[in-house]
Amino acid sequence: MRRDLQWKTWLILVLVFIVVIYAVVPIFSPALKQKFFKGQDPLRRGLDLKGGLEVILAPDYRVERRVLSEVQTHLLRAVTELGISEPTVNLMGQANDNNRYEGLVFKFATQDEVERVLRARVIKDKLTWKSGIEEKKLKLNTEASPSEPTMLRVQIAEDPTNFPADALYQAKVIIANRINSTGLSETVVRLDKNKERIEVQLPGVKSQEEAERLIKSTGRLNFRLNGKIVMFGTDLEDAQAGFSTNEGTSVIHLRFGKAGAKLFEKITTDHVGEVLAIYLDEEELMAPVISEPIPSGNAQITLGSGAALQEAKDYAILMKSGALPISLRSVLVTQVAPTLGTETVRLSF
Repeated sequence: MRRDLQWKTWLILVLVFIVVIYAVVPIFSPALKQKFFKGQDPLRRGLDLKGGLEVILAPDYRVERRVLSEVQTHLLRAVTELGISEPTVNLMGQANDNNRYEGLVFKFATQDEVERVLRARVIKDKLTWKSGIEEKKLKLNTEASPSEPTMLRVQIAEDPTNFPADALYQAKVIIANRINSTGLSETVVRLDKNKERIEVQLPGVKSQEEAERLIKSTGRLNFRLNGKIVMFGTDLEDAQAGFSTNEGTSVIHLRFGKAGAKLFEKITTDHVGEVLAIYLDEEELMAPVISEPIPSGNAQITLGSGAALQEAKDYAILMKSGALPISLRSVLVTQVAPTLGTETVRLSF
């Protein structure tokens, strides 16, 4: 009898251990989860059954092209004041879907010119960029190219202090709200604070482009005059997609709150006859001419000819759910086939 009792006790302990490993560890310790499961997530039931996409997101501190263009002008002025002929300039890195780059590359006539610029320290390690109502603190790192002595590389990145301390947590909540608005089921949005990563699982989703636009787009509605942002959509109360029979295309109806309506009225009153371009992040949605003041706080965005209603609905979801407080980039995208099928992995840098 005593042996039977010992055997049963050991069996219970083993079962408890297995339950802890498979049910508790994955929830409370991502590090131990990776150690025990070697990359396999036991909680990916939705992906395992339906297939879909798993996307790992990280902060993107790279700088937009429009910002780099003005920084380039500033740096060239500083260089030429040394009596050096103007170098040629190229963007550093490849543009990603946020239209961001890693910095600028200056090509001088001689190595001596590169050394003069470095000695003079005319390219500072910090810079504040301002345009319209925007302001960004930038961090610069300047070095001579080890492979090409006449080339100067200037890495430029947004200062992390530009963003709230809990920006990733806010982003995780907004992404979850966006996904819930689409009606997808068994989705997962998790934040790994230690690695500064957001993991998103989208069962049943097969289009990587559609998924990344939904979860990764900053979703910042902005209005521009002469290329400068004069208003953000921060006071937007509602955005609804529809179809205009008069225009023959999909539209988005906007309604601003009191503060937004007042600012929109002022802009449309002061700039009648000018082009007020409407952007979502860096994507121009339309560029209408202001024909008259708009005091009601209501506006309509008319998408291009042939734009699908679903596209307008996706834009409306991004606008209503609020802008992400920080730009994100995909560091890993995994396409999972149903029932633990083959996984296709793409790395993004």
